[in-house]
Amino acid sequence: MTATPTQINVSDLSPFAQQVVKTKIIQGVSNYNAWMHSFRELASFDQVRDELYKKANFRFWLFLVLNFVMAFFILFLGVLFIFLAVIPLIALIVFVVLTVINYNKRKALQGVDLENDFRALVIPVLEELMEDVSDKDRMKVRLDLSGPTAAKVIYNQEVPPGRFRKVIMTVYRDPWCDLSIRLADGATLLLSIVTTYTVQERRWTNPRGKYKTKKKWKKLMVISASLLPAGEGLEWDPARVNENAATQKLKFKKKKETGLCRVVEKFKFKAVNKIPEQTANPQQVIGMFMRLFSMMKPAATESGA
Repeated sequence: MTATPTQINVSDLSPFAQQVVKTKIIQGVSNYNAWMHSFRELASFDQVRDELYKKANFRFWLFLVLNFVMAFFILFLGVLFIFLAVIPLIALIVFVVLTVINYNKRKALQGVDLENDFRALVIPVLEELMEDVSDKDRMKVRLDLSGPTAAKVIYNQEVPPGRFRKVIMTVYRDPWCDLSIRLADGATLLLSIVTTYTVQERRWTNPRGKYKTKKKWKKLMVISASLLPAGEGLEWDPARVNENAATQKLKFKKKKETGLCRVVEKFKFKAVNKIPEQTANPQQVIGMFMRLFSMMKPAATESGA
């Protein structure tokens, strides 16, 4: 088992990856292999970052609690025996230093965080498509990996509190993923993901008069998978399209001569006091594309017309 590095340096990344970590934006057109090489580098970096952040966050809260414990001992022992408070005082100084160190580590790691759905969903989907994409096929990419930031807030107001003293609702709309993937047979796959985060900050006072707060997060992912056939060999089967349209959210529109068909699915997740870490299963997204291909049929030839 490979040990987790004790630190990460953005400067060790390729120039492209350094720019992505800095701006959180990926945009452009390149071949599949070039994109995947960069994506894997970013995914590896982000995975290590997440592990280091968890450790720094745990240590920060641990030493913060120990600060209060040592401060209590110092006050208690100082009243009885001043000379006995020296050791707890030294320990307190050490814990304060360690608290500051881990706070700074945590803050630095927060600044280089990338949207986890990129690593957990988008990259696995692209890996599954590897056999259907040639080395020369181009892929158009627009990714925003900054997550729910202040710039994406579309609603932020106090709402009726109900049994709570105060409730503030904030809604983030994050259209963070748009991919256009050219397959080896000439067909084009389009993948679009829009995530809406809704957080309710609930504030109340318990029977003992203690102030309490809780944040309830909801995450709604709207995933659109589209297929634009190459126009040779295959065409849409109207009967299958109509059959699927009756049972799922399906859109069909004319684009060029072949027509583009899109299927849309929604995925919901919840969490308390943190952004939900769950995401859609990559196999579900691949299944959306497979459903689109199942609605195709061999194109009619002039002789068979």
